Amino acid sequence: MYLNIKAKIQKNHIVFLNKKIFSAYFAFRIKKLILQKKAISMVSFLTEKNKLNIGILTISTSAYIFSYLFVLFIYQLTTSFMAAQYHVRTILYLDKITFITQDNSPFWYSDSVLSVFFASPIVSIFFLFTFIWLYHKLIDDESIIKHFFLWGAIHFINRLLGTFIIGTIFFLYESNLIADWLYMGMEMKILIVSLAFILMIVIGRFTAFPLLASADSPTLLKENYRKNFIIHQVYLPWVIGSIFLFLFQLPKIPINNNLLHISILCLIAPLIFRYNKFLLPSFDGPEVQYRIPWRFLSFLMVLIIIMKFFLNKGIQFGSESESSDGLLEISILIAIIIISLVIQMIFSYKRKKKSTRKLLEGF
Repeated sequence: MYLNIKAKIQKNHIVFLNKKIFSAYFAFRIKKLILQKKAISMVSFLTEKNKLNIGILTISTSAYIFSYLFVLFIYQLTTSFMAAQYHVRTILYLDKITFITQDNSPFWYSDSVLSVFFASPIVSIFFLFTFIWLYHKLIDDESIIKHFFLWGAIHFINRLLGTFIIGTIFFLYESNLIADWLYMGMEMKILIVSLAFILMIVIGRFTAFPLLASADSPTLLKENYRKNFIIHQVYLPWVIGSIFLFLFQLPKIPINNNLLHISILCLIAPLIFRYNKFLLPSFDGPEVQYRIPWRFLSFLMVLIIIMKFFLNKGIQFGSESESSDGLLEISILIAIIIISLVIQMIFSYKRKKKSTRKLLEGF
């Protein structure tokens, strides 16, 4: 009898232990599955976030570089083209313009000097307001063209004011020639440079909002996302773009062009102090899609290679034969720029039309 009772107790104890072990094992499996699910969700979130950051960075950096080259090309080309109208011979290089016509030449007189060196600022002002207008027209678009116009406007401002400041401080020939020919004294130059510097800071305060508004979704403008957005939209493209453009111009190291990468900070630095001061809609917008712009990057690489090839050897203007040969090479560069922009605008229009159709189908 005693043995039977003892056997039953041992059997019940074993069953109890088995149930306890099974329960513990089952709880362990559930906890493990939950942790695995959380880990997968976290990895998925980080992967999506990295993809988003890479997309923002790639689009903004490529737009920064493309717009810089466009502004540099327009600015230098205008000066060479205007000089050719006065029979002043020039060679257009990647980093500078070399004037072959000597300073004591009869082709240099007050009207020709003012026309040659004022032409680029006037054309730049026209492009500046055009780019600002086009950016506001495309502000709701998700195309890289919007970022091109925004960075282009900033580069034109920097080229206008930054070149004058840097040229006057470092006595660069192509930057402060107008001031010298107008017989400005040192005191007047210091005053104008100070005013130009203050003007850049003031303009920088006004560029803060357009830089924020360039986001393709209001989700990126929520307060907890803004800092990450402006880092990948503004500051990393500035760093990467400046390094790339410095390497692009090697073995030459033009002082003016390299210092312009520093002076542009006057236009973008105020954003870091003001990005959380704007009252913007805080809600989850449509799905953010920042894809790497492979098509635009291809055009950019082609443009860089051709610019390096043509402008490294120099494009001559002045005489009829030089101007005709130079215009042929310039036409190739302009054609690449126009084709790339037009194709991007066409694809942007198709993408916008497709998204609008999907939105209407949802209703």
